[in-house]
Amino acid sequence: MKPSQPFGLMFKLVAVLAAMAFCIIAVLATGCEAFGARAKGARLARMSRSPAWRAGHFENPGPLDNHFWRSIADFSHRSPEASPRGGLPVSLVDTQTFVAIGFK
Repeated sequence: MKPSQPFGLMFKLVAVLAAMAFCIIAVLATGCEAFGARAKGARLARMSRSPAWRAGHFENPGPLDNHFWRSIADFSHRSPEASPRGGLPVSLVDTQTFVAIGFK
């Protein structure tokens, strides 16, 4: 038996288990509202009252205008407003206040 055979078998086993876990998670997630299941009931009623809701789905109010190269160029030309002009305000807090409400 070659030394690489146990490693190959272990790799295949891990790959199969990972694929099975991915499939199980995907099946469970497709039924969750948080992961994009179709809205129904009160949630659908709230969504349909939105001004951005048209023809059964949300429409963006305007086109997105993203410029990748401009953002790269702007990285070296920062605005003077990007950093504070002076020190940041600090307020002193009594540590016993946090102990009294349960933070330690």
